[in-house]
Amino acid sequence: MVKIVLLSSLATASLVTGVKVLRLLEPAELFIFDHLVRSTADRPPDERITIVGITEADVRQYGWPLEDAVMAELLAKIQAHQPRVVGLDLYRSSFRPPGSDALIDQLAAENLIAIYNVGSAPGGQGEVPAPPTVKSEQVGFNDIPTDTDGIIRRNLMFVQGPNGGYYSFALRVALAYRASPPLSLTYDHDHLFAGDTTIRVLSGNEGGYHGVDSSGYQILLRYRGRYSPAQELSISQVLSGQFDPDWLTDNAVLVGTIAASLKDRFYTPFSFNQDDDLTMAGVVIHGHMVSQLLDVLEGEPALYRFMPLWLEVVWLWGWCLTAASLAITLKRPSLLPISGAFLFIALAGLGWVGVANLIWVPLAEPATGVVITLITVLGYKLFYRNTHDPLTGLPNRESFISQVQQALKQSTKEADVALVIVAFLGIDRFKVINESLGHQAGDMVLQMTAQRLKQYCPHDSRVARVGGDEFALLLKGVDANAAGVLMDALQYDLSEPLMLGTQKLPSTISLGMAITQPGFQHKPADLLRDAHTAMYRAKALGQSRFEVFAAGMLTEAVNRLQLESDLISALDNQEFLLYYQPIISLRTGVIAGFEALVRWYQKDRGFVLPSAFIPAAEETGLIIPNFSPRCLYPASNHCPSGLSAIL
Repeated sequence: MVKIVLLSSLATASLVTGVKVLRLLEPAELFIFDHLVRSTADRPPDERITIVGITEADVRQYGWPLEDAVMAELLAKIQAHQPRVVGLDLYRSSFRPPGSDALIDQLAAENLIAIYNVGSAPGGQGEVPAPPTVKSEQVGFNDIPTDTDGIIRRNLMFVQGPNGGYYSFALRVALAYRASPPLSLTYDHDHLFAGDTTIRVLSGNEGGYHGVDSSGYQILLRYRGRYSPAQELSISQVLSGQFDPDWLTDNAVLVGTIAASLKDRFYTPFSFNQDDDLTMAGVVIHGHMVSQLLDVLEGEPALYRFMPLWLEVVWLWGWCLTAASLAITLKRPSLLPISGAFLFIALAGLGWVGVANLIWVPLAEPATGVVITLITVLGYKLFYRNTHDPLTGLPNRESFISQVQQALKQSTKEADVALVIVAFLGIDRFKVINESLGHQAGDMVLQMTAQRLKQYCPHDSRVARVGGDEFALLLKGVDANAAGVLMDALQYDLSEPLMLGTQKLPSTISLGMAITQPGFQHKPADLLRDAHTAMYRAKALGQSRFEVFAAGMLTEAVNRLQLESDLISALDNQEFLLYYQPIISLRTGVIAGFEALVRWYQKDRGFVLPSAFIPAAEETGLIIPNFSPRCLYPASNHCPSGLSAIL
């Protein structure tokens, strides 16, 4: 059973790993990850960030796009409260007078970060450059990667290029917020380094991703919750001064659209049914990104961690091994659904704890592995039960006949037809053990005999239990002489007494062999029958010996069966005759008594000798159960039916 557990778990783990490589499990992993993210508690808004959003009311009041004068006044109102950084999350590549000069002055602020669209951002917009007057080191790109299901789970922060590479809008804002002291950004293959902070970037096969595009330097986006990650103000509130100045002072202020009519909304892990009401505005998503990056730069745990590849393999195999062990040890099938449900609950619980602690633990892989392993092991157990004896673990009669059939087919395909030998073994006096020591002791004897057979039989032979105390042995590629030597050796090895607790029991077997003959069409069931017949001949000749089947044995067995059948008919037809043989006293010459003798007369065969039918009558139970002494008297006309009635 240990071998089955190991093989099934390893095979399933290998299969699931192959499915993973083909990216067939990625949608399920992402789906589960989204559910776990939604099940965690929302974090409170980040007090370091304020979002100034353009609402539907602002669009109706100020129009769209905003005129330069309105934009300049808005930025001036914000800057008046000394924010640490202002992120202008609006595509604005050209001026819209009046008020262009005032806007140019506001765009020249050292703490302002502008955005440009590289042309592949969600929403289908083409490339839109930043305002021409903003310095290049104060511009960040907006290229938010989306997964195959259209959901934003990743944050592309940096792309290598000339002149130090390209920074994302969120990274520019976060670095500007931490400008004192200034943070220099460097990188290697797997990391970004911002001052003393090391940011390990996402590879293409971490977490639930299986070969995702990992170009540039990305991290898995940690959302603060399903709602806005920061305090929100509208343009109208800022322009009218109806807000708490502390919301802007020394904060990162992001300016962008939140009106649904402006079509700047995207799906997130919280969009579980992809309803437009559950989407997030682009500036809100940037708020989540900036909040995460600020935590990272300040040394707080904010980056998701992932299992290394070797640990992920061990994780998968461990669950498959657990499922296989569970399925193989459970004796009651009704407990399996409960146990399987417990495994899934435990797996989901570990996944939830992992996500709550910023660890993405793959769940679809082990869940798939558990299901496949359970089905595989249950299928094996069902097959095993149908082909093996539950007590000894040996193949059963049907399985053995199938093995004999295969051996016969293989022997006929070979140039020199190889012999197929079937041996039939019966434990001598097994009935005595059952009747005296009980069936539990008999079961132990059967198990010990099976172990000995597996131990002493050749490795290429096949052993099966085909009856109560009867076993069968299949030999291939062995000639008759070698088979005889093997049977002698086997009988010797099996004759060693059996230890049943502290009690020694004699152990002998009777054995019969049936050997295929060239030029004959043999059937598996016939070979087993012939070996069985030979075994009974061995028992009749004194037990603890073996006999090779000969054609006459079958004829004798058939005649014996016919005789037993005729005995039953003879009782019904009253074919038995009672003869009285007088007993004469030699001293007096007077009849002292009579000896009652039964004779069987058949119309077709005449008288049948008592030596031919009396043993058969005793073995079939036609004499002893119905014995009645009163029927020894000829005058009795009330004898019960049965052969004993006339003895």
